[in-house]
Amino acid sequence: MASFTFTPPGGKYADGITLGAYPATNWPNPPAPSGAPLGSATNTQTLSSGTCTFTGLTPGVSYWVVKTTTPYAYTAIQAPAITPGAMGSIVHLADAATVRPTEYPQYTWIGSIQPTNMADYDIWIDTVP
Repeated sequence: MASFTFTPPGGKYADGITLGAYPATNWPNPPAPSGAPLGSATNTQTLSSGTCTFTGLTPGVSYWVVKTTTPYAYTAIQAPAITPGAMGSIVHLADAATVRPTEYPQYTWIGSIQPTNMADYDIWIDTVP
């Protein structure tokens, strides 16, 4: 799954409001939707310090960020695509319980102890000779 940090254009929304990320496929016909959002939001977040981060989005899929109270307002976004075969790296040193991020399908772990959060196809490079 992908995450997307959203900063409203031109200060369009005030801190403290709730925004939802809705799949664009909920509206089969362009142009931009209006009125109440259709279907369920994939993720909702509260705007804080002028930004919020949506999680659980499908990579490469288009979404509408919707202000969830009237008057409704829409902004188009696209979740970042994950390149097939892309690999992230985590320098976990001696912390076996380091949290595994979800941005990449695979990770190279670098540290002196085998990480407990490795997933299938991850690689561990043992730094202890």
